Amino acid sequence: MVRGLLLGNGINACIGIEDLSIKDIGKRFLNNVKGYSIIIEGLFGVKINEAFFEYIGDKFMVCGIETLAGLLYEYIKSNTNVRWTDNDEYRIQDIISCVCLSSIFYLKDGKISGDYDKTKIPPINRYDYIFTLNIYDGANKTQYKK
Repeated sequence: MVRGLLLGNGINACIGIEDLSIKDIGKRFLNNVKGYSIIIEGLFGVKINEAFFEYIGDKFMVCGIETLAGLLYEYIKSNTNVRWTDNDEYRIQDIISCVCLSSIFYLKDGKISGDYDKTKIPPINRYDYIFTLNIYDGANKTQYKK
């Protein structure tokens, strides 16, 4: 029988990458939305008010990035006063993708550290296939030859 393993976000906590915790990503999301707010206002005519920042501030400790992105999407779309076009849809998805990816992988001074506690890695050598959702593996720098 073939054995497979699916690794998700929990592996980051298990191996000790603190910067990938829900709380830390959420804090960066909040700061990034503040930084992108001028772009959002310019593209969609939507000013992000302090009440929204407070609302997100109450949520980021327990909500994942997908939920936070959805809240931002709904806020922008529901507060725009123009007819929503396909181009607006593409723009909002691009902006929110930038906010989210920056929030996950970058600190103010650059990329998050990929350092982790190697002793906490589960025994993955027992599996034939390993699949990941989103894991940072900075240690795998092997150059493969053709």
